[in-house]
Amino acid sequence: MKINKIARNRIFLSNEEIMDINLDIKIKYDLKEDMDIDSLYDEISYEASLSKALYYLSLRDRTEEELRIKLGEKFKNTSSINRTVKKIKEMGYINDHDYALSYIKNSRFGGKRTEFELLKRGISKKVISEAMALGEGVPDYDKLKKALKKVIHKTDKQIIQYLIRQGFELEDILYVIRHAKEER
Repeated sequence: MKINKIARNRIFLSNEEIMDINLDIKIKYDLKEDMDIDSLYDEISYEASLSKALYYLSLRDRTEEELRIKLGEKFKNTSSINRTVKKIKEMGYINDHDYALSYIKNSRFGGKRTEFELLKRGISKKVISEAMALGEGVPDYDKLKKALKKVIHKTDKQIIQYLIRQGFELEDILYVIRHAKEER
């Protein structure tokens, strides 16, 4: 495998891969155009993906699956991606359980929608159920009352449909609506 071209922070390889690298990698391996990097490919790919993973995590917290997908968009070498994710986990920068707890605590949605959103982010059902059991976020009734204030001017049918889409249980919705009407 050869380097066809080097432009700014990218190297264009003969296998049609375009790899984002930083200046440290470029200097460390003394990368130049037309250089054969077969023996260095795995190491360069690993270091580049590790650097990119740290960058992505500096932007926002991510789950392990989200990080794998994001790195997969930039790098073809899956062994380097796996190695990077393992290293990032060892460093303590990603932890799906902590991510789930934080998401549950800060979520404005009801339990069902929160669970769906976490599943969508690649967190296992087991981790979600453990986190929900430990979750000490805002109780669903408080979240439900807050969501109800946004749509209180609508019809009961529209309110119920909206709140169900937000992941709240029907009996909780009916209870909160009944008490909101009594307060008026």
